[in-house]
Amino acid sequence: MAAKKSCTHLTWADAKSKVGGSNGAGGKKIIPKNTDHGKALTAKVIAKNTSQSDIIKAKTILRRERKDEERAAAAAGKRAEERERERQVRLVKPFEQANIRMSELAKKLQQEEVSVSEIDMSNYSIADMQKVAECRELQLNEIMGLEAIYSDTHELLVSRSSDLEKLQQYIEQWQMDDDNEQTLEAILKHPPSSFTLQLVVDGACESGGGNDDMNTMNLTALLLLRVTLPTLYPFDEKSAPVFDFDYFIATDRDAVCNPDKPIETLAHLEEYELKGALSEEAKQILPDPCVYEVVTSWLIERLFDFVTLSVHAQLQLN
Repeated sequence: MAAKKSCTHLTWADAKSKVGGSNGAGGKKIIPKNTDHGKALTAKVIAKNTSQSDIIKAKTILRRERKDEERAAAAAGKRAEERERERQVRLVKPFEQANIRMSELAKKLQQEEVSVSEIDMSNYSIADMQKVAECRELQLNEIMGLEAIYSDTHELLVSRSSDLEKLQQYIEQWQMDDDNEQTLEAILKHPPSSFTLQLVVDGACESGGGNDDMNTMNLTALLLLRVTLPTLYPFDEKSAPVFDFDYFIATDRDAVCNPDKPIETLAHLEEYELKGALSEEAKQILPDPCVYEVVTSWLIERLFDFVTLSVHAQLQLN
């Protein structure tokens, strides 16, 4: 009789099938080799002993902390923007500061008293004084014309010492009685007429070692020009107006800086050369009144021919 198969002899596949094997449904989970058993046990204990309300509370606290951090960051950004705005507000333009200084100086010069030297009347005949009276009349008319031209600005300021009202009274008296010696003497002794013009001129300065190495800087020049009219101006073709430069600075019209930084000119004026050139140009127009034409038609167009860049400005170009 053939031998029966023993039920006690199982194959390895059957055994695995019975116990579920490492991946079977009834098998136990295998702990990964790299798992920290201490941490795993701790996490299991915490999960077992932490209630659902504690978890919700912890999450709420985390959300609040995140919102607090976001609000703090937004507040810090806002403060930074405010500081930048304040810094921008505090910044000043050298051009505007220079303009204010020029205006203040012009007002100061306007109030200055001019000392007048004694005139020896024995050197003047009636005819000489008549000529002076004619010149002073033309000077008065020229200044009144300039005042009309610059009436909507503060660019022209006639000196207090000129006392145009008093001079006009003398001129009117002389016109009614041109042989009145007392009136003629009063006109002759009257202080010379003077005034200032505040000029703002845009132009360009060149710098370089030669024609092939030339750089240009655009600048705005502020010039306070003081004009004094000689006794025999404009009849005497040698008596051109006296031109003086009481203030000059050249700057970048759009530049900004901190208010405590000193204003520094970017160019220098060749005063002696310009003064001589102005005088020569005026003499070409005499015996006609020449101030307006010399200033507007010549000086404004030619000013930068007499301006040289400062060392500081040249370094900026290079």
